[in-house]
Amino acid sequence: MRMIAVLLALSFLVGCKRESVGPGPIVAHDKDDKTPVEKPDDKKKDPPAPEKPTDWAKEIETLKPVEPVDCEKLLPLLPKAPAGYQTQDAFADSAEFVAMPYETNMTYTIKYGFAEGIYRNGDKSLTVKILDTARIDAFYKWIPESAGLKSETEQGYKKFLTIDGNPSLEKYSTEDKRGDLTVMVAKRFQIEIIAKGVPPEFVQSVLKGIDRKALATLK
Repeated sequence: MRMIAVLLALSFLVGCKRESVGPGPIVAHDKDDKTPVEKPDDKKKDPPAPEKPTDWAKEIETLKPVEPVDCEKLLPLLPKAPAGYQTQDAFADSAEFVAMPYETNMTYTIKYGFAEGIYRNGDKSLTVKILDTARIDAFYKWIPESAGLKSETEQGYKKFLTIDGNPSLEKYSTEDKRGDLTVMVAKRFQIEIIAKGVPPEFVQSVLKGIDRKALATLK
């Protein structure tokens, strides 16, 4: 992956048919022979071949930057406030930064857009950001770096997941009951969910409230 040096970064304002089998040939056996007779149905089927792990680094190398979509198109895809929560704010914006590859002295501007929703329920908080990365490689570094990660202690856990074919990273801290979930949809749109004061399964339930199929088709 080509590395990018950021000179100036602006903060985010991110039943199948089954044929019947007839009886097999009749075979004479000695009455004292205790050897079990193998029937056609007794044959064990070979287990399915294990799925080959995705080489995320190689997948990302093939991506080329594109123009970001109008950030206003991301806004309607923010989830509705979960039960008991109130929407405090919801907005969309675009941002840019200037970058220069290490191997050149040329700079260029990178643009991206995002929508963000902020929700509250007493002491509990939830932030959801939907970001159009415009296929800028800097946004993808976490994927190959965390691929295969699975760590769990009394303090919480971190694990790499594949949700509907999309690379994802989920974290949970038992100390402050904080859950984080990042999902890269269609190799372009990044969903970031951060919640505090919640049980571990909460962030996954929030993700279900986002129409990821509609997100993947944005242009």
